[in-house]
Amino acid sequence: RPGRKPGRKPGRRPGRRPGRRPGRPKNPFRKLRNGDRCARYGRRGFMFSTRNLNQYQAKRYCRRYGMILATVYSRRHNRWLKRMAFKIRKGKWWIGANDKRRESLFRWDNGARVKRAFWKRGEPNNWRNEDCVHIGFFGNDLWNDIACGSRSRIICESRIGRCPLPNRRRPGRKPGRRPGRKPGR
Repeated sequence: RPGRKPGRKPGRRPGRRPGRRPGRPKNPFRKLRNGDRCARYGRRGFMFSTRNLNQYQAKRYCRRYGMILATVYSRRHNRWLKRMAFKIRKGKWWIGANDKRRESLFRWDNGARVKRAFWKRGEPNNWRNEDCVHIGFFGNDLWNDIACGSRSRIICESRIGRCPLPNRRRPGRKPGRRPGRKPGR
């Protein structure tokens, strides 16, 4: 047929897969009741929180939900973490590496040594005693060392492959009643 490009089937537009409707892509996040968002990567669950906390508070926040600050396992995983974090908000996000115990020996929040690192050129520079690590400071997936007292958003990791259910009522407790107190007092 004249005007038709060779090799193209009639009735199909390029770039469109059959069986998939056009529109918005599937949201990779599950929104939690506390406003945080969760996503899965492989067998691990990651919680992204937009709270601006220092690293000590961030660790406590993750542990409250049975999680630790995120560990990076590969280049691909590092890029995924940055991409997911930047879908929520651009900027700096805590990951779980630090060299608080011994300078230049970075360890993850779970105690393992950092074997693969994705530093920006010139980092880690330990400028003004920077011991903690965040991602996204340069607008990309490269790492930067920073003082642990600085504030950043948080990426927590769950080893059990799912995100927590924050604000869930504990079994055996009635809402609005504190243990050990009698009603009416």
